[in-house]
Amino acid sequence: MKSSRPWLLVREPDYFKGVIGSMVKFDSKAKDDPAVVARFGRMGHGVQPNYQLEAPPHRVRAHMGGGHKPDATAPGGRYADVELSERFTLKNVQALLRRCLDIQSGKIDPGPDGEGAWP
Repeated sequence: MKSSRPWLLVREPDYFKGVIGSMVKFDSKAKDDPAVVARFGRMGHGVQPNYQLEAPPHRVRAHMGGGHKPDATAPGGRYADVELSERFTLKNVQALLRRCLDIQSGKIDPGPDGEGAWP
């Protein structure tokens, strides 16, 4: 299913665990600094969206979602802003992980479009 918010279609918790690990490796302050963020690609099907990590002042690194490795094909190591989501702090990504686990366990319903509710 194609979506403008494919990160809400992810059903494998390991994907979000990988994003969290990448964020901490990218910037050790990610746990406490809300300026360190992940932005998810809008172009995929929600299996393992590519994502970009950003930290002040101008550090950016594009990642392939499948292996959580830097994307060497991204021009200048970054994706185009129009292809990216809003900014997610580490705590936001942890909330996406919890949501994914809750969908997997049947605690919450992903809804007919698969995206379900998200603040």
